[in-house]
Amino acid sequence: MKTQSGLFIAALLLAGCAQNPLAKNGAANTQPATSAQAQPATAASSAGKREVKGINDWSGYIQGTPAANSRFSSLKIGMGQKEAMDIAGQPTDQGSHITGKAFIPFYMGSGSVETWLHYKGVGRLLFASNGGFSTSTGLIGIEHDASERGYR
Repeated sequence: MKTQSGLFIAALLLAGCAQNPLAKNGAANTQPATSAQAQPATAASSAGKREVKGINDWSGYIQGTPAANSRFSSLKIGMGQKEAMDIAGQPTDQGSHITGKAFIPFYMGSGSVETWLHYKGVGRLLFASNGGFSTSTGLIGIEHDASERGYR
């Protein structure tokens, strides 16, 4: 019985790490861990992705080109979720998931939990957990996408 439960736990750990490999600069892969939460790959969302250094020692990416008068144009990588929502407004939909970093024993860095905010006709915002025992988040991804349907 102990051997079976040990193998089950090991399989879960390996599956979690394999589903969300680490990307450049230590940021977790921007694709969610499960296919039910997978982001649609559109021509608008895959064009023009650039890495940027943000405020509060955060780094992340901006993808696509903002539309004129976009709610996202005032956002900065590193903003907290509340601050960003005060600027961008309420999302059409949102969801969170753990990343492979959550399965690293004693990992206290950022990015073990990611939250997506979807804005219909505008794009998506990606937030990562701050790390340690903190419940705060930082904006690590801004995706301008006029074809965003607004739902996960």
